[in-house]
Amino acid sequence: EIVGYSDAIYGDLMEPLGYPLYLCKFGDPDPNSDKFRVLITSQIHGGEVLGTQALVKLMQKFSGGSKETNEILENVTLWLMPRVNPEGAMSESDGVWAPTRRNHEIWDPEFWGLPAETRWPWYYSSRSEGYDLNRDSNPNLNFRIENLADYGWTLEEFAEDILENRDMNNSSYGGYYVNPEARIITGVYQRLQPAVYIDVHHRGFNYLSEEDIRSVS
Repeated sequence: EIVGYSDAIYGDLMEPLGYPLYLCKFGDPDPNSDKFRVLITSQIHGGEVLGTQALVKLMQKFSGGSKETNEILENVTLWLMPRVNPEGAMSESDGVWAPTRRNHEIWDPEFWGLPAETRWPWYYSSRSEGYDLNRDSNPNLNFRIENLADYGWTLEEFAEDILENRDMNNSSYGGYYVNPEARIITGVYQRLQPAVYIDVHHRGFNYLSEEDIRSVS
């Protein structure tokens, strides 16, 4: 199932702009069933590819219909999003595949109705022009800049009191859901309401053993 696109306009995350984000479901199709619900995402950092490879293998295993997997799915609903940062994952440099940690969205404060010189969110890199999507979330899953009035803020107050204030615009207070990918992931989470959510990362340079140098995620 396609659950959104990486460059979609925020009012319609299904607008086919950019790369699609996929969701693969196993078990009871009803997310409100009483089964144990698990959500797994991977490659939120585009350069961490092993998690996606692991999820593809898991999808193949559960698609096989073995006795083991069928017994698991009698009690578990499993949703998988194997590549949630497709822009970073498909990044190229001089025509050569070169996946990057961040996506390729550019901070544009005027798009949000903010003053043109408003400082960017703390997880945006002005040098590489992209966001660390792993930081673009908030304890309030429904927070949206376009709905600041719901939280008693004007755009000017948000710019001055939050983004321009380094005591507030930092990792202690979360992100602001300024990327479609982050909103899509959160939307899937809210649909499933999983008991367990696993976000798979690839630290790099870890091997199974001295004799077996296959990388481990």
